[in-house]
Amino acid sequence: MTEILKSIRLVFSLAIPYIIQIIPRSSKIWVYGGRGGYFVDNTKYWFLWTTEHEPDIKHIWISNDSATISMLRKRNLEAYKPFSMRGFYFILRAKIVFYTHGATTIIRPVFLKTAIKFDFFHGIPLKTMGLGVTKTFQQQFDAKFKYTLSKKIYRYYKKKYVYNDYLVIPSKLFTKMFTDFSGERLFVGYPRNMVFQLGKKELLKIINFSQEGTHFYNEIKKYSRRYIYMPTFREGKPDFIKEAFKDLRTLNDLMIEQNAVLLLKLHPYTKTKVSFDEYSNLKIVNNQIDIYPFLPFIDCLISDYSSISLDYYFSNNPIIFYVFDLNEFIKTSRALDFNPVQIANETTAQNWNDFLILLKNIDQLTLINDQMGKELFASNLRPDLEKLSNIIKHDLLKLRSS
Repeated sequence: MTEILKSIRLVFSLAIPYIIQIIPRSSKIWVYGGRGGYFVDNTKYWFLWTTEHEPDIKHIWISNDSATISMLRKRNLEAYKPFSMRGFYFILRAKIVFYTHGATTIIRPVFLKTAIKFDFFHGIPLKTMGLGVTKTFQQQFDAKFKYTLSKKIYRYYKKKYVYNDYLVIPSKLFTKMFTDFSGERLFVGYPRNMVFQLGKKELLKIINFSQEGTHFYNEIKKYSRRYIYMPTFREGKPDFIKEAFKDLRTLNDLMIEQNAVLLLKLHPYTKTKVSFDEYSNLKIVNNQIDIYPFLPFIDCLISDYSSISLDYYFSNNPIIFYVFDLNEFIKTSRALDFNPVQIANETTAQNWNDFLILLKNIDQLTLINDQMGKELFASNLRPDLEKLSNIIKHDLLKLRSS
């Protein structure tokens, strides 16, 4: 019965674009949204840059998260819930819309039919991109829609309204990996990587947006060295931390010896029952903390198949690729477009003992030397937000209005 009601609602929603198309959209109103309504990722940094450098445009952050709205308003930035009076007004009037996790993070896409939609996305490969390539996507889709008619209605709705006008990709090397994604390609660096171009004062200004950020910075600055472990999630095994860290006591002792801290910033979909409470120098990072303004203060990244390694490369600090489950990941979660063993062999660990050896020899770790790795990481464009703004204002808007 629930599925039938959803299908009926989708059918009725198809009429919305014909109603709202009479409302004129303004190129002087830009709307932004982030994952889960939080003030994070590429749209966050794009929003911060444009509010400072494009004062003739009205910049609106849309979120269902009350804490996010309150935080932004305290800093004299405009933020509203999507179905508040002013939020809904700006959604209907905005000519330009930016998001990273799909238009639905702002509002139902039917309300954005006549706007120009920019997907800034939130990751780039090592692993193969797109929901269609995950091992569990088809099972999830079949579980959600049991009736053939419901599936057809949903696919029609998605094709007609759930699409991007433009997709931001930071390297032409990644073009073929985004074949499942709609939108004309814009090759510009991701805005979130502007953190590697900022000084300490500017970074602290962003960090101090929230009390949690301020507290976290004060906590980690006490250590001589800061590591961060940022693994991607596994569809095939959401709780893998116990397998990754076989001996927490030894790991904690190593951190104490170096007067270091190991921060664990897990993917939002990663779940673990492992407790770190008794280990003084191993700390879980609250998932609501935006880690990007902290990355320039991190001395070594530990990752696996996550796109964070391509971003962190701008720091010129070591990256350890810890791929203890390489074969299992490929078998049960995703294929890999770039295998860490092939792009960074000298700093890749495939088991616990090799991982500890790399940590013990952190001062001797080299940057990526493998030719394939050099080409991959060098292709990732640095952000040029002034260039991106000019493209949107002078080229794309002019093209769309002609």
